Amino acid sequence: FLKDIKLECGKKYAKIDLAKGAKALKVYCTNVEKPCVAYVMVEVSKGKTELWSAGESSKGLLGQGENTKKSQSFAKLDYDSDKVNFVEVFSKYDHTLALTDDGQLYG
Repeated sequence: FLKDIKLECGKKYAKIDLAKGAKALKVYCTNVEKPCVAYVMVEVSKGKTELWSAGESSKGLLGQGENTKKSQSFAKLDYDSDKVNFVEVFSKYDHTLALTDDGQLYG
């Protein structure tokens, strides 16, 4: 996954460009080689945040639709960001939980 987004362990840090001029706020990752998914909370406009992911998972952890198994660039998860505002994410092995600003839990 890291090579797919132009990063490799032991190499110099590199900037990862986000689409739509989004600003990264928080980063979350799984802690195993497979599935390997990274999540980033982004601000897409003033006060408007979205949860994006990139990586590889055959278990649906990318959250970009049922048939998406690999994403080489960060893209928004498949959810209604006008109604759901995620504030925290926890991911370990093949499980991911996300908490909303009104205390709802998604997984």
